[in-house]
Amino acid sequence: MDFSARARRLNLSVHLFSVDLNLLPQLLDTVMDGTQKIMFDRVETSNVMDTTGPSSIISTWGLRLNRKNPNAALLMYSMNYSRKVQGGSITSQPREKYSKMISELSSYLGVDKKGSKMPSIHSIMTDTEAFFDTRPAFMEYLRQQGVPEACREAKLRQRKVPRILPARIGVGLKDYDSPKITITLEEFYFIGQ
Repeated sequence: MDFSARARRLNLSVHLFSVDLNLLPQLLDTVMDGTQKIMFDRVETSNVMDTTGPSSIISTWGLRLNRKNPNAALLMYSMNYSRKVQGGSITSQPREKYSKMISELSSYLGVDKKGSKMPSIHSIMTDTEAFFDTRPAFMEYLRQQGVPEACREAKLRQRKVPRILPARIGVGLKDYDSPKITITLEEFYFIGQ
C-alpha cells in the first residue's frame, strides 16, 4: 500500500517549524502555557545532527516522544559522518578492498568484455558505493558521539540497524545486506547511466 493510501486511514497532524531545533521545545512550552505538553509520534530533524551532534537532539527531543505509541521515533540524518569516523567513506577503505569493489562493479557493467563501452570514471566511482556497507562506520560514529548513553538517559531504544540508508544503486531494502547488485544491466542503464 502506498503512503497516500495509508495516510488517508490515519489521523495525521503535521507541524512544520522554522525555529532552532534546540529552542523549539521551550517555545512550545511557552505557547502551551501550563497545559499538557505537545508530544510527537515522529520527530524528523533532517541533518541537524551534523552541526549540533546527535546526543543533544536525543536529550532535547526524546522527552517529546509519545510514550503511549510504541512506534514513536526520533529520526536523524547525517550527511557528514563519513568524514568524522575511520572507514566512513569508500575511499578510506584499504586499497585491496577498494580495488575489489571497483573490479566487481567493472565486471557487472561489462567493462571487462571486449567491445564494451567504457563507463565514465565518475560513474564507476559513484556506483562503487553499491558495494559498500556504511552501517558499521555509522554505528561507530554514533557510539563515539555518545548516542547509546543519551538513549539510556532519555529511556529510548536505539535502533540496532540504521534505516535511513545511503543509496545503493539497484539494491532494494530486502536485499540491502547482499553485497551483490540484483538488477539487470538494462534496468541499471535506465537508472541514469
